[in-house]
Amino acid sequence: ASQIFWPAIAATLAIAAIALGSLWLNQPRPARLEDYTLRPFAFTRAQEHSGVWSPDGRSIAFIEQSSDGQRLMVQSLDSSSPTELVAQISSQPGQIAWSADSNRIYFLGVGPRFGGVSVVSRAGGVPERVLPNANFFHISRDGKQLAIWRGSPGNGGGARFSVWISSPPGAEPVEYTPAPFAVPTGTHT
Repeated sequence: ASQIFWPAIAATLAIAAIALGSLWLNQPRPARLEDYTLRPFAFTRAQEHSGVWSPDGRSIAFIEQSSDGQRLMVQSLDSSSPTELVAQISSQPGQIAWSADSNRIYFLGVGPRFGGVSVVSRAGGVPERVLPNANFFHISRDGKQLAIWRGSPGNGGGARFSVWISSPPGAEPVEYTPAPFAVPTGTHT
């Protein structure tokens, strides 16, 4: 019996040694700083926030806070300075989203012409209003649906806030039902 016992132990030890050696050889090598290109996320002396990378990874859209309001900016990794896309946007933080193809940037606009969700080319130009009457928004990863948080008249004279879906973006939005996130605010009695 001892003649069978020692070869089994030797085989088990050999398999264990091979497994440990394989794990040791296949472990990831430590990260080397030389392998990375570091780029600053802040590009100007003004306060910047709500930065969002484009899906293609070549540009960053962000909001720059200036003395006269907030501006939508874009910084291409191929450029040394950012470009102003829109001079006045909403004061809601974090309200920037890229189109799926990285060619357009959605944002909350202000004023009668661009109020609500608007969109502008990453190269600049005149923004287009996509949907009015939106307090917050987000666009789906594939760019086919735009979800907005919007107020509408509620029963009793107050407002009722709920989620609405515009598919494709710009189409007449439909209230998401059942409305698990609907919030009634201020009622008149």
